[in-house]
Amino acid sequence: MSLLGWAWQELRRWRATPMRFALAFAPLVATALCLAVYTSRTVRAMPVAVLDQDHSALSRTIVRDLSAAPQMRIETVSDLAEVHAGFRQGRFRAAAILPDGMDQAVRLGRTANVVFWRDATNPMAANQLYSAMATIVATEGARLVAGRLVAGGLALSQAKEMAMPLRTDPRPFSNPFFDYLANFAPGLFPMFLQMALMLAAGSMLPRGWKASESPLTEIVGRAIPWVGLYTVAAAVFYGLLMPSWGAPIPHPLAVLALVLLLFF
Repeated sequence: MSLLGWAWQELRRWRATPMRFALAFAPLVATALCLAVYTSRTVRAMPVAVLDQDHSALSRTIVRDLSAAPQMRIETVSDLAEVHAGFRQGRFRAAAILPDGMDQAVRLGRTANVVFWRDATNPMAANQLYSAMATIVATEGARLVAGRLVAGGLALSQAKEMAMPLRTDPRPFSNPFFDYLANFAPGLFPMFLQMALMLAAGSMLPRGWKASESPLTEIVGRAIPWVGLYTVAAAVFYGLLMPSWGAPIPHPLAVLALVLLLFF
């Protein structure tokens, strides 16, 4: 039997066995379901515990600033034991602890530390939360310094400049936020594709294929429908979907080479 003959026979097995047909489209469905998690594209409203041990005007201001950060969904707790329990249960991604005496230390001209714990099992989420927290604390610190300078007789505009003599000037070129969809999608698809190909390799050949007159021809022929389907899927995924989501556009030959390497 020719290569095309074995390919048609494999397609007939798809039609006769619904589970094999489902296996053919399983990586596409799995990729779609996983990417649906990242449709918001950026991290938002991650649960963060706040333990206010100071109960001062300063600590309440910081809590309000944390509540306004889009990356965080604030949940106030009463003690450290609740913070530890929340981390163990997976309820919190981070925790901000405003220590007792923080406001008094600032009023006396000393440095006060805001403790920020992060769940390091997800480094990207932890880093985004830390960045938001550091920005809030730095801004509040500059506001306090500017207030002291104004109280000393300096104009407000000058006080702001002196309180923050060095600032960042963010000018995003193409991706102003960490885009989870555009960054994770390129890696998810080949992972599911590889799993599907391994399962397909096990189900593709019927028992007794070694007794075939031309085992290599049968193997290659039966692989044609699988390789063809996933090649088209990869071309659509990387050529159309990924660019529309803002991911870097790879060279077509590089994508083709990687897909062929995966298939072989």
